[in-house]
Amino acid sequence: MLSELIEQETGGNKARFAAILGVDRRTITRWLDRSSAVSEESVRGVARHLGLPVGDLLVRLGYYTAEDLPAEPIAERLLVEDDAAIKLIRESEAPPSLKRELIEHLLAQRAEHERQRLAEAQRMLELATRGRRRAG
Repeated sequence: MLSELIEQETGGNKARFAAILGVDRRTITRWLDRSSAVSEESVRGVARHLGLPVGDLLVRLGYYTAEDLPAEPIAERLLVEDDAAIKLIRESEAPPSLKRELIEHLLAQRAEHERQRLAEAQRMLELATRGRRRAG
């Protein structure tokens, strides 16, 4: 499983994968040949460095089953699953790390747009309320 992750993220380049994680290349080699166990905390660190969902990586590497972990909130999952742009990215041939980066960017844009909409609604309400006070 770890070798698949290295292949997906860096085209199999262990040195580059180690550099991304901030560990020595020999650490990756020891993890791969199982001369050194990969601790759960190390898996969590790998997930954080790569921008992967921690639970997904823990399941992929066999620490837990999907049933062992709490479910993602349904509303949040539906927002992402129903987004055509995110679906396009997920179905593309882009490398997983690029897909995550693009999806994070889209989600950040969505959050900023929502903050702008909320601020605009607040401004409109304040103007409407001010107008009523003056008229009354």
